[in-house]
Amino acid sequence: MRLYFVICLLGMLLFPAHGFAGDKIIRVGVLYNLTGNMAAIDRPGLLGMEMAKEIINSGGGILGRKLSLVISDCRSDLDSAAMASEALAGQKNMVAVIGLNDTDYVMAAAPAVTAKDIIFITAGATMQNLPYMYGKYFFMTAFGDNMQAR
Repeated sequence: MRLYFVICLLGMLLFPAHGFAGDKIIRVGVLYNLTGNMAAIDRPGLLGMEMAKEIINSGGGILGRKLSLVISDCRSDLDSAAMASEALAGQKNMVAVIGLNDTDYVMAAAPAVTAKDIIFITAGATMQNLPYMYGKYFFMTAFGDNMQAR
């Protein structure tokens, strides 16, 4: 849980133009399958992010700014994941989009976000080629499959 926000904070510090331009709130998009057959593995991730947000905000926020999570349900459907990521990436001052634990859903969602130079952090996808596919705005919190096999 902490790793998500450490990476997000690093990204916000490295690429500050998206979320700090006069805003008092840092907007982070959250993509998880909250309904459907993938909800069992994704819902705990959302609960962890909400808990981390409360901890961060109760401690004064990030650089004095409160963290706001903009949550979207991908409904365990690849097309819904793509549409939800496009909707989040199209919102004003979105700093990053975080979530999704399955590679297939990440592959559906990441292109819309990274194409707009917004940070995308996958919570659990493990395909080792993902960072190469989606470029410098894409980050993984889990080790790639190639490293787990060693």
